[in-house]
Amino acid sequence: IGTSLLPVCQDGVVDAPGSNIDVMPTLLSRCGIPTPETVQGVPLPEPGETPTRHSAYEAGWSKADPRWHHHTLYTARWRLSLYPNLEDGELYDLDADPHEHDNLYHHPDYENVKADVIQRLAFAMGQAEPHKPPVLTYW
Repeated sequence: IGTSLLPVCQDGVVDAPGSNIDVMPTLLSRCGIPTPETVQGVPLPEPGETPTRHSAYEAGWSKADPRWHHHTLYTARWRLSLYPNLEDGELYDLDADPHEHDNLYHHPDYENVKADVIQRLAFAMGQAEPHKPPVLTYW
C-alpha cells in the first residue's frame, strides 16, 4: 500500500480519502484564508494536485448499543474498521468492492494488508484529539 497508489485530483473530483474535518480547511483554502493551527483537517487538493493526506480516520458509536463503537481508517484503496467491544472488524478493498459487500477481515489472503492498515489506524488514532489529557496546571 505504498504511495504509488495515491490518486490525483482531476476534473474537480478528488479520488482520495477525506473527512468531515477537511471541509472547513478546504473552504478556507479556496478563499485564500490560512487554516488555524488548531484545526485537524487539511484542504482537499486542487485539480492536478496530489493529496497531502494518505488516509482518513473516523471513530463512532451507537447510542443504542455500545458494542458498535468503532475506529475506521480509509485509504485510497482500503477501508478497515475495528470494533473493540466486539473484538471484530471489517476490511474492504474499495477498488474491487466499492459498495463494501465482501468483508475480507478474516480472509487469510489479506492478513498482510490487514496488519498494515491496522498499523496505520493505530498511528491515526494516536494523532487524533482528544486522546491527550487536558492540562489542568503547569506546576
